[in-house]
Amino acid sequence: MKNLKRLLGLMAISGFAFGFAGNVKAEETTVDNASACASVESSKAYVKYSNGVYGCYSGIMDAMKSTKFTEGETIVLLDNVSIAGLKVDKSFTLDLNGKTLSVKASNEIEVTAGNNLTVKNGTLSAASSASLDDIFKVSIENSKKTALTIDKDVVIDGTDTSESGKIIVMNGSAGEAVVNLNGTWKNIKNEIIDCSSASENLTINLNANVEGAKTLITVDAGKTALNITGGSYTTDSGAVMKISSGKVNITDGTFTAKKGYAIRVDDSSSKGKDIELKISGGKFTSQTTNSIYFTNAAEGKYAISGGTFTSGKDADGKQIPAISIGDKNFIDNQKGIITGGTFAGAVVDKVKAGDKEFYDSATATKILVGEAKTTTDDKGNVTVGGGTTTEQTPTEPQKPGTTTEDDKPSKNPQTYDGILSYVTLAISSLGALGFATKKVLF
Repeated sequence: MKNLKRLLGLMAISGFAFGFAGNVKAEETTVDNASACASVESSKAYVKYSNGVYGCYSGIMDAMKSTKFTEGETIVLLDNVSIAGLKVDKSFTLDLNGKTLSVKASNEIEVTAGNNLTVKNGTLSAASSASLDDIFKVSIENSKKTALTIDKDVVIDGTDTSESGKIIVMNGSAGEAVVNLNGTWKNIKNEIIDCSSASENLTINLNANVEGAKTLITVDAGKTALNITGGSYTTDSGAVMKISSGKVNITDGTFTAKKGYAIRVDDSSSKGKDIELKISGGKFTSQTTNSIYFTNAAEGKYAISGGTFTSGKDADGKQIPAISIGDKNFIDNQKGIITGGTFAGAVVDKVKAGDKEFYDSATATKILVGEAKTTTDDKGNVTVGGGTTTEQTPTEPQKPGTTTEDDKPSKNPQTYDGILSYVTLAISSLGALGFATKKVLF
């Protein structure tokens, strides 16, 4: 599709090799410190080797081609660099050193199967108005483990693209890939994660701060595991996350949809039975509708044990229920899946199809909550189980004149009541002693 050609293409994990122009031997200059490398003409990067020698290079590929370059080295940029593609066939760390790495049109950085790449400390962007493929393409093959890590001090900048940002997970044979995404992603105009075609074992660990125009995360592959442990994810329109297959575990993070759901779960095929969604923490907010929408994904496995769920308000200013269910079968199959959390307004909306209502809000809530305790505060926030409310639910005052064992004075001398008891006893004893003495002496 044409619009996919205008994406911010920065990284690709793949078992396929993209060709690179020129296989000339790398030119290098060796010096004894990094500052000296900065003085070498045309030097754009350096590597500090284990023997203390610094290799100065005109680019990243020149460093990788050096006979001195081995697994686990770190390439450090000395200046902003623009590249026309990069094939990573050795494991190493790319330290951007506060600089910007720009990718030119119709190219990407490809991490071949079995290799690991870590990027840190700088900015990744597209060359101005570049027509690019996707950020990540992941192909898992040959029983090898491939890994890509974007550190928390990296900025992914999609400003100079009309469309940007995807992770395309390609089909593969037996193997494994791990993608760790951190950092700040700004001006993202498309998905940062799209696992729609993954057929093998892919683990994505996400803890990033992302602002985008549309849906940011799509999980649609049964063997994909997405773990979200924090970060913030904000969309201008559409759901922040769409799930129609795969395993998603959310322990923390802030998910805000300005126009749409925070999470939309939708079984559009038979793969819906492979959905596993666990939410134990995080904040899920929609400014216009329900925070979570379950359509017809009735056969999946779901567990909500914590988190705060805030929905928008209707035309009359009334709080919309936090969760919407689009299928009667979902209610019938998912009894007791909510054991914790705080919900603004009602927990679950009424379940209906056309003019026919299957469950009202209270009945649907009771089925999904099961035996878990619910309390409602004076603002209408509902707490299930051990969830945290924004306002404490008032406790019923004790009736006057009633006491319990706990209300009786303690005889412990370290308490006020205990001290008073001992003082009273002492005065009584002294009084008795004085009376007896007077009787003896007089």
